[in-house]
Amino acid sequence: MKINKHILFMKGYFPPESASSNQMSLDLIEKLGNRGMTVTVLCPVPTRGVTKEQRSYYSKHRNEKLFENVLVKRFWLPVEKKQVFLRAIRYLMQNLYQISYALSHKYDILFLYSTPPTNGLVGGLLQKIKRVPFIYYLHDIFPDSLVQTGIAKENSRIWKVGRIIEYFSYSNSTYIITLSENMKKNLLNKGVKNEKIQIVPTWVNTDKVKHIEREHNVLIQEYNLDSGKFIVTYAGNIGEAQSVETLIGAASKLQDKEDILFVIVGDGIEKENCKEKAKNLNNVIFIPMQPPERISDVYSLGDISTVLTKKGVGMTALPSKTASIFAAETMILAAFDKGSDLERMIVANDLGFCVEPENEEALVKAILQAFDNRDKIRDRARKGKEYLLNNMAADVCTDKIFNIITQAISDDRDDC
Repeated sequence: MKINKHILFMKGYFPPESASSNQMSLDLIEKLGNRGMTVTVLCPVPTRGVTKEQRSYYSKHRNEKLFENVLVKRFWLPVEKKQVFLRAIRYLMQNLYQISYALSHKYDILFLYSTPPTNGLVGGLLQKIKRVPFIYYLHDIFPDSLVQTGIAKENSRIWKVGRIIEYFSYSNSTYIITLSENMKKNLLNKGVKNEKIQIVPTWVNTDKVKHIEREHNVLIQEYNLDSGKFIVTYAGNIGEAQSVETLIGAASKLQDKEDILFVIVGDGIEKENCKEKAKNLNNVIFIPMQPPERISDVYSLGDISTVLTKKGVGMTALPSKTASIFAAETMILAAFDKGSDLERMIVANDLGFCVEPENEEALVKAILQAFDNRDKIRDRARKGKEYLLNNMAADVCTDKIFNIITQAISDDRDDC
């Protein structure tokens, strides 16, 4: 089925930047282009995880035909800083440019992600003015995420402003795509209509993410890692919400286990604090964030791969790295809230281990259990791959979103 419509696709981060949702974005827009839609991707000149040379190149080459019917249009923003205030100013500049562009161009449907959360405000405003369907792809529930990570308190001024933004975003969206049942329940409890909410889990392209044996893994060679050791990995953002320091605490308790090595791949505002905590540990190695083409090497590196969070955060999150771990055929070890979608998925399908967040002793126990049962972890890794192919493969999930878009277009016609 092909549909000749123009979709304006707004993204805060886009390849070659390092962001967990970027490969999914590529899978989706390629599918939309192949199905006959004209796609314009509006995004800033890259800043996150790119070299000065890459940023310079894209500053000069702002228009790019990426796939059939897909055009990327980039606009200048200053380099992203770690300070919250400076990042907020950058987000404001981004939103103002998005509004300016969208008001002066024609398109049939608007598609925005929830990073930054003010994107929902942009989408809702444009929907009211342009009268086009607005699909809001909700990866994070704001301002709940601020409370869960300790950045703000419930009923604080920033929380109240966040609730106003949230209400406006949901009220003026045509459809809201969430990642999990718990996220949907959160929205239903806030009065969002059931028929407006669609669940599409995070996915992975299994042509691009697959298992790589250690003798062929570039990270083993480049960072001189001992391939004979039992490797526990964490890969991704090292921030407030992830509680990577809990894994370092577990590593400290396992220093006497010379055959166990902890490898932490990524960057973030808490990285220096974590490195300081691990400075006297000889069983912890830090590796910088890797480019997208190395994703298979990253998630194939460990005997087990961890997904970490602080208490409470996991109830409204299903990390995108989960699908990549399954695709690389590595067993998952999650420190995630009981009752979360990830915990239910792991336990119900026997895909790995799930322990209490921020609990070093629980992590230690799970790691030792995996260390002593290598055959069982390989069996669970195979189950993870099988679960992925049935539920979280790129073709399955992008087809769902294509159908949501076509339904939004159909609904819009009916309203005319």
